[in-house]
Amino acid sequence: MRAKDVALQAATRNGETLAARLEDGAAAMRRAKEEAERRTASMQEEIVRLRSERQLADGALEASRVERREARLAGELPSAPTLIASAPRALAV
Repeated sequence: MRAKDVALQAATRNGETLAARLEDGAAAMRRAKEEAERRTASMQEEIVRLRSERQLADGALEASRVERREARLAGELPSAPTLIASAPRALAV
């Protein structure tokens, strides 16, 4: 009878050890999932920020183009071909 009790206790400890490992693994998976969700949210926020900056830059560029076009039409600036023609040329070496 004693051998059966020892075997039963060993099997119980073995089962408890495996259950604890399973719980640890499940907790690690939950933590990894939460971290992945945090990183995804952070990247999405960064994408939104970069898109906003890009839209601002595009708007500023377009406004600058409109100002130059209006100045050119008003005779305040030479046309683009004149600017290019008057630019110094690099010497080929």
